[in-house]
Amino acid sequence: MLHLVSQTTLSAALFARISAGDAVLFMGASVTSLLACGQQNQALIELTQYAKCYALSADVHAANIGSNELTQNIHVIDYPEFVQLAVEHPLIQTWS
Repeated sequence: MLHLVSQTTLSAALFARISAGDAVLFMGASVTSLLACGQQNQALIELTQYAKCYALSADVHAANIGSNELTQNIHVIDYPEFVQLAVEHPLIQTWS
């Protein structure tokens, strides 16, 4: 499953619904939650142990965040890579 996350607050309920092997794309305002110095850092590190996590490059750039400021194992991708994720994961859950 591909989870599209755009909400600014990442809740424990959201993390609980992501399964091993899922992909998670953070987009829009949610990219500000991905900072290595942020409150969600430990939860994100744990999430990356069983799910592939991505951030949309346009939104990371718009938020003026450097890729080196993100929690480790968050991969920054562009729109064509987003499309590829959607092709690879036909089931999509949107969190907004």
